[in-house]
Amino acid sequence: MPSCRLAAWQCPDGAPPPCRGARPTPAAARAANSVAVLYFDNLSRDTANAYLADGLTEELIVRLSQVRRLDVKSRFESQRVRGAAAPDPRTLGRAMRAAYLVTGSLQQAGQRVRLSVSLVRTATGAQAWANVYDRSGADILQIQSDIAAEVAGAITGQLLPEERASLTRRPTNDPIAYDLYLRGISAANGLSEASLRAGMELFDRAIARDSAFAEAYAQQALIWLFLADSYVEGRVGYQKTREAAEH
Repeated sequence: MPSCRLAAWQCPDGAPPPCRGARPTPAAARAANSVAVLYFDNLSRDTANAYLADGLTEELIVRLSQVRRLDVKSRFESQRVRGAAAPDPRTLGRAMRAAYLVTGSLQQAGQRVRLSVSLVRTATGAQAWANVYDRSGADILQIQSDIAAEVAGAITGQLLPEERASLTRRPTNDPIAYDLYLRGISAANGLSEASLRAGMELFDRAIARDSAFAEAYAQQALIWLFLADSYVEGRVGYQKTREAAEH
Protein backbone atom coordinates (compact mmCIF):
# COMPACT_ATOMS: atom_id res chain seq x y z
CA MET A 1 0.00 0.00 0.00
CA PRO A 2 2.72 2.59 0.81
CA SER A 3 4.20 2.17 -2.68
CA CYS A 4 0.76 2.81 -4.24
CA ARG A 5 0.39 6.05 -2.34
CA LEU A 6 3.86 7.19 -3.43
CA ALA A 7 3.12 6.31 -7.04
CA ALA A 8 0.12 8.68 -6.95
CA TRP A 9 2.51 11.55 -6.23
CA GLN A 10 4.85 10.82 -9.14
CA CYS A 11 4.98 12.93 -12.31
CA PRO A 12 4.00 11.34 -15.65
CA ASP A 13 7.70 10.81 -16.43
CA GLY A 14 8.25 8.98 -13.11
CA ALA A 15 10.07 11.89 -11.46
CA PRO A 16 8.98 13.30 -8.07
CA PRO A 17 7.04 16.60 -7.94
CA PRO A 18 7.26 19.41 -8.91
CA CYS A 19 6.66 18.17 -12.44
CA ARG A 20 8.44 19.81 -15.34
CA GLY A 21 6.12 21.86 -17.52
CA ALA A 22 3.40 21.92 -14.88
CA ARG A 23 0.99 24.83 -15.33
CA PRO A 24 -1.47 26.48 -12.96
CA THR A 25 -4.98 25.12 -13.21
CA PRO A 26 -7.57 27.36 -14.90
CA ALA A 27 -9.39 27.64 -11.56
CA ALA A 28 -6.51 29.71 -10.21
CA ALA A 29 -6.72 32.30 -12.98
CA ARG A 30 -8.10 35.75 -12.18
CA ALA A 31 -9.21 38.25 -14.78
CA ALA A 32 -7.43 41.58 -14.38
CA ASN A 33 -10.77 43.42 -14.02
CA SER A 34 -12.44 40.85 -11.74
CA VAL A 35 -13.95 42.18 -8.52
CA ALA A 36 -15.86 40.78 -5.55
CA VAL A 37 -17.93 42.99 -3.25
CA LEU A 38 -17.85 41.73 0.35
CA TYR A 39 -20.84 42.40 2.58
CA PHE A 40 -20.52 45.73 4.36
CA ASP A 41 -20.23 45.70 8.14
CA ASN A 42 -23.03 47.37 10.08
CA LEU A 43 -21.37 49.50 12.78
CA SER A 44 -24.59 51.21 13.85
CA ARG A 45 -25.72 50.82 17.43
CA ASP A 46 -29.11 49.70 16.18
CA THR A 47 -28.75 46.22 14.69
CA ALA A 48 -32.00 46.82 12.80
CA ASN A 49 -29.94 48.95 10.42
CA ALA A 50 -28.25 45.80 9.09
CA TYR A 51 -30.76 45.84 6.23
CA LEU A 52 -29.14 49.02 4.91
CA ALA A 53 -25.63 47.52 4.85
CA ASP A 54 -26.89 44.33 3.17
CA GLY A 55 -29.04 46.14 0.66
CA LEU A 56 -26.32 48.56 -0.37
CA THR A 57 -23.87 45.68 -0.80
CA GLU A 58 -26.17 43.78 -3.13
CA GLU A 59 -27.13 46.91 -5.06
CA LEU A 60 -23.45 47.71 -5.57
CA ILE A 61 -22.93 44.22 -7.00
CA VAL A 62 -25.83 44.76 -9.41
CA ARG A 63 -24.62 48.22 -10.43
CA LEU A 64 -21.04 47.11 -11.10
CA SER A 65 -22.33 44.16 -13.13
CA GLN A 66 -23.73 46.66 -15.62
CA VAL A 67 -20.16 47.54 -16.64
CA ARG A 68 -19.33 44.85 -19.18
CA ARG A 69 -15.60 45.42 -18.84
CA LEU A 70 -15.80 44.18 -15.24
CA ASP A 71 -16.00 40.55 -14.13
CA VAL A 72 -18.19 40.95 -11.04
CA LYS A 73 -18.67 38.01 -8.68
CA SER A 74 -22.26 37.22 -7.74
CA ARG A 75 -23.79 37.91 -4.35
CA PHE A 76 -23.93 34.15 -3.76
CA GLU A 77 -20.13 33.99 -3.88
CA SER A 78 -19.95 36.91 -1.43
CA GLN A 79 -22.43 35.18 0.88
CA ARG A 80 -20.24 32.08 0.86
CA VAL A 81 -17.31 33.91 2.49
CA ARG A 82 -19.42 36.14 4.71
CA GLY A 83 -18.42 36.14 8.36
CA ALA A 84 -14.87 34.89 7.78
CA ALA A 85 -12.71 35.87 10.75
CA ALA A 86 -10.17 38.58 9.78
CA PRO A 87 -10.30 37.65 6.08
CA ASP A 88 -6.96 37.98 4.30
CA PRO A 89 -7.39 39.68 0.90
CA ARG A 90 -4.82 37.40 -0.75
CA THR A 91 -6.59 34.27 0.44
CA LEU A 92 -10.03 35.59 -0.51
CA GLY A 93 -8.73 36.72 -3.88
CA ARG A 94 -7.56 33.20 -4.67
CA ALA A 95 -10.74 31.60 -3.35
CA MET A 96 -13.05 33.95 -5.26
CA ARG A 97 -10.78 34.33 -8.32
CA ALA A 98 -10.96 38.10 -7.96
CA ALA A 99 -8.24 40.64 -8.63
CA TYR A 100 -9.99 43.22 -6.45
CA LEU A 101 -12.11 43.21 -3.31
CA VAL A 102 -14.53 45.93 -2.25
CA THR A 103 -14.95 46.17 1.52
CA GLY A 104 -16.94 48.66 3.55
CA SER A 105 -18.71 49.60 6.73
CA LEU A 106 -21.85 51.57 7.47
CA GLN A 107 -22.75 53.59 10.53
CA GLN A 108 -26.08 55.36 10.93
CA ALA A 109 -26.83 57.89 13.66
CA GLY A 110 -30.13 59.69 13.48
CA GLN A 111 -30.52 61.15 10.00
CA ARG A 112 -26.82 60.81 9.12
CA VAL A 113 -25.15 57.86 7.38
CA ARG A 114 -21.40 57.30 7.27
CA LEU A 115 -20.04 54.85 4.71
CA SER A 116 -16.37 53.86 4.52
CA VAL A 117 -15.44 51.95 1.36
CA SER A 118 -12.12 50.50 0.18
CA LEU A 119 -10.91 48.79 -2.98
CA VAL A 120 -8.06 46.32 -2.36
CA ARG A 121 -5.73 44.55 -4.82
CA THR A 122 -5.77 40.91 -3.81
CA ALA A 123 -2.35 40.14 -5.33
CA THR A 124 -0.60 42.47 -2.88
CA GLY A 125 -3.20 43.38 -0.25
CA ALA A 126 -2.58 47.05 -1.08
CA GLN A 127 -5.38 49.59 -1.09
CA ALA A 128 -6.13 50.85 -4.61
CA TRP A 129 -8.81 53.37 -3.65
CA ALA A 130 -10.84 54.45 -0.62
CA ASN A 131 -13.40 57.06 0.33
CA VAL A 132 -15.66 58.06 3.22
CA TYR A 133 -19.20 59.29 2.56
CA ASP A 134 -20.82 61.23 5.40
CA ARG A 135 -24.26 62.41 4.33
CA SER A 136 -27.95 62.55 5.09
CA GLY A 137 -29.80 59.23 5.07
CA ALA A 138 -32.11 60.69 2.44
CA ASP A 139 -29.09 60.83 0.12
CA ILE A 140 -28.55 57.05 -0.02
CA LEU A 141 -29.41 56.90 -3.73
CA GLN A 142 -26.68 59.40 -4.56
CA ILE A 143 -24.15 57.70 -2.27
CA GLN A 144 -24.74 54.36 -3.98
CA SER A 145 -24.28 55.88 -7.45
CA ASP A 146 -21.09 57.66 -6.36
CA ILE A 147 -19.57 54.48 -4.90
CA ALA A 148 -20.36 52.41 -7.99
CA ALA A 149 -18.88 55.01 -10.35
CA GLU A 150 -15.73 55.54 -8.28
CA VAL A 151 -15.05 51.83 -7.76
CA ALA A 152 -15.58 51.03 -11.45
CA GLY A 153 -13.39 53.95 -12.49
CA ALA A 154 -10.60 52.91 -10.13
CA ILE A 155 -10.51 49.46 -11.76
CA THR A 156 -10.99 50.38 -15.42
CA GLY A 157 -9.00 53.61 -15.33
CA GLN A 158 -11.70 55.68 -16.98
CA LEU A 159 -15.39 55.06 -17.47
CA LEU A 160 -16.97 55.29 -20.89
CA PRO A 161 -19.87 57.77 -21.15
CA GLU A 162 -22.47 55.00 -21.41
CA GLU A 163 -20.97 53.19 -18.40
CA ARG A 164 -21.12 56.33 -16.27
CA ALA A 165 -24.71 56.95 -17.36
CA SER A 166 -25.68 53.40 -16.37
CA LEU A 167 -23.96 53.57 -12.98
CA THR A 168 -25.42 56.94 -12.04
CA ARG A 169 -28.98 56.21 -13.19
CA ARG A 170 -31.42 56.31 -10.28
CA PRO A 171 -33.82 53.36 -10.06
CA THR A 172 -36.32 55.67 -8.34
CA ASN A 173 -36.44 59.27 -7.22
CA ASP A 174 -38.44 58.38 -4.10
CA PRO A 175 -36.07 57.83 -1.12
CA ILE A 176 -38.80 56.14 0.92
CA ALA A 177 -39.54 53.69 -1.90
CA TYR A 178 -35.82 52.95 -2.13
CA ASP A 179 -35.57 52.38 1.62
CA LEU A 180 -38.48 49.91 1.41
CA TYR A 181 -36.68 48.24 -1.50
CA LEU A 182 -33.47 47.78 0.51
CA ARG A 183 -35.49 46.40 3.43
CA GLY A 184 -37.15 43.98 1.04
CA ILE A 185 -33.80 42.68 -0.23
CA SER A 186 -32.59 42.05 3.31
CA ALA A 187 -35.85 40.37 4.37
CA ALA A 188 -35.99 38.05 1.37
CA ASN A 189 -32.42 36.87 1.92
CA GLY A 190 -33.65 34.49 4.62
CA LEU A 191 -35.09 32.34 1.77
CA SER A 192 -37.74 30.81 4.06
CA GLU A 193 -41.34 31.17 2.92
CA ALA A 194 -41.99 33.73 5.67
CA SER A 195 -38.94 35.83 4.77
CA LEU A 196 -39.67 35.68 1.04
CA ARG A 197 -43.24 36.83 1.60
CA ALA A 198 -42.03 39.59 3.95
CA GLY A 199 -39.72 40.79 1.18
CA MET A 200 -42.59 40.61 -1.33
CA GLU A 201 -44.75 42.82 0.89
CA LEU A 202 -41.99 45.43 1.19
CA PHE A 203 -41.52 45.48 -2.58
CA ASP A 204 -45.30 45.93 -2.95
CA ARG A 205 -45.08 48.98 -0.71
CA ALA A 206 -42.16 50.37 -2.74
CA ILE A 207 -44.10 49.88 -5.98
CA ALA A 208 -47.15 51.56 -4.44
CA ARG A 209 -45.02 54.68 -4.05
CA ASP A 210 -43.38 54.41 -7.48
CA SER A 211 -45.18 52.27 -10.05
CA ALA A 212 -42.21 52.62 -12.45
CA PHE A 213 -39.73 51.07 -9.99
CA ALA A 214 -38.45 48.33 -12.34
CA GLU A 215 -35.89 46.91 -9.89
CA ALA A 216 -38.64 46.21 -7.34
CA TYR A 217 -40.60 44.22 -9.93
CA ALA A 218 -37.40 42.33 -10.81
CA GLN A 219 -36.90 41.37 -7.16
CA GLN A 220 -40.51 40.16 -6.99
CA ALA A 221 -39.88 37.99 -10.04
CA LEU A 222 -36.95 36.36 -8.22
CA ILE A 223 -39.06 35.82 -5.10
CA TRP A 224 -41.81 34.10 -7.07
CA LEU A 225 -39.14 31.91 -8.65
CA PHE A 226 -37.92 30.82 -5.21
CA LEU A 227 -41.50 30.32 -3.99
CA ALA A 228 -42.30 28.18 -7.05
CA ASP A 229 -39.32 25.96 -6.32
CA SER A 230 -40.39 25.06 -2.79
CA TYR A 231 -43.50 26.70 -1.39
CA VAL A 232 -46.24 27.22 -3.99
CA GLU A 233 -47.57 25.27 -6.95
CA GLY A 234 -45.06 25.61 -9.77
CA ARG A 235 -47.64 26.60 -12.38
CA VAL A 236 -48.82 29.50 -10.21
CA GLY A 237 -45.36 30.60 -9.10
CA TYR A 238 -43.85 30.63 -12.59
CA GLN A 239 -46.82 32.58 -13.98
CA LYS A 240 -46.32 35.19 -11.24
CA THR A 241 -42.60 35.26 -12.08
CA ARG A 242 -43.41 36.02 -15.73
CA GLU A 243 -45.90 38.76 -14.80
CA ALA A 244 -43.44 40.53 -12.48
CA ALA A 245 -40.59 40.21 -15.01
CA GLU A 246 -42.76 41.69 -17.78
CA HIS A 247 -43.41 44.75 -15.62
